[in-house]
Amino acid sequence: MARFVKAALLALVCLMAVSLAAQDAPVISDALLADVLEIETLVSGTRGITPLIPVDRRFPSSEEVQTFLRNSIDEQLTPEYERQAESFYVAFGFIEPTLDLKETFLALLQDQVAGYYDPDSKTMNTILISDGELGDELPALEKIIYAHEFVHALQDQRFDLNSLGYDVDPAEAEADVLLAVQALVEGDATFVMNLYTQALIEANPMAAFGILSSSLASGGGTLPANTPDILSAELLFPYTTGLSFVTDLIASGDYAVVDAAFSNLPQSTEQVLHPEKYLAGEAPIVVTLTLPENLLGGGWTFVDEATFGEFYLQQFLGLQLSRTEANSAAAGWGGDRFVIYSDASGQHALALEIAWDTDADQQEFHAAMQTWATEGNYPLMPPASAYCYDTVNIAAGRYLCINLRVAGTPTRISRAPDVEQALTLLQR
Repeated sequence: MARFVKAALLALVCLMAVSLAAQDAPVISDALLADVLEIETLVSGTRGITPLIPVDRRFPSSEEVQTFLRNSIDEQLTPEYERQAESFYVAFGFIEPTLDLKETFLALLQDQVAGYYDPDSKTMNTILISDGELGDELPALEKIIYAHEFVHALQDQRFDLNSLGYDVDPAEAEADVLLAVQALVEGDATFVMNLYTQALIEANPMAAFGILSSSLASGGGTLPANTPDILSAELLFPYTTGLSFVTDLIASGDYAVVDAAFSNLPQSTEQVLHPEKYLAGEAPIVVTLTLPENLLGGGWTFVDEATFGEFYLQQFLGLQLSRTEANSAAAGWGGDRFVIYSDASGQHALALEIAWDTDADQQEFHAAMQTWATEGNYPLMPPASAYCYDTVNIAAGRYLCINLRVAGTPTRISRAPDVEQALTLLQR
């Protein structure tokens, strides 16, 4: 199961807050074609990939972009996938159960997408953000967006992006793996885009003012109001952390290492967050979580089973802890598995089992979880054999328990509406 991050993989996007006005689809003049060919030559030379075929370049109207995003999300978000995604976010406490998740995510994409490459239709789309109509030369900001999307076209021609998992059924895909792969793809495009931006400004220092003014006029990088933190974190991770990941790969051996990564994909967000683990070949620990059928009794049904991953563990801890504390406590993640159940009333229950790299990492996490509960003002419940907290949030599973008894074994966390149910899920 891949949560809503899969929807962002429908098209490889260049993110930037945009305010799109209605406009007709522009016509590409010969002068404009020469302009974009110059961008393509510079980007191709920088990335070291020669295009095999001409790229299908498009400059869609706002209506076309919004229709594309709507249709893509409608196609991908089957009822089963929506149920999985909503249950995941609610069960771990990332969103309120009343949130219209699909519409919220669509609004976020429509507000942020400045360009996209569609690996299915092989089209590269640059949205006109700056004021005025498309002329014989792209404005500076659109040049940068174009450079980003052209990298995706090169990646597709060289590595076949759909073969990386972009065409996987979202209900079957693993979000932690997909997010790691997307970080490689977007980190690569962002790295080259940054180099192109630097070269553009060095050649024409006044371009910096055009980029800044266009960015400010289009929203200045702000997110839509009331966007849940988890959705914005998912959307931005491939660009920010992915850029750091690719930067480290290049530092270890130039673009050849990045090219090799497309054949030896990162297997987890842990490897992206800690590039040294990827370079060392440190794979995630396989965790098996087998629970008896009807463990919670009648009325409860299985919803999903998947890997949580270090990225989502960071986000979960960050619900109560500072970003530094959350990242540090999650850094010893070695592998995990979770299972989610729901009942007819919309309540959720879950079990999460985490393996750690070292005993010290596990102890740091246990201490962080106790701080997590303290920061949330969650009272400790009996029995003493396990730490169970009353987290009050009934929809998310009111009682959260964590088994702290045995060092050197995986950590089990459970959550359920009833403390006895939480304790039942806690047992191995």
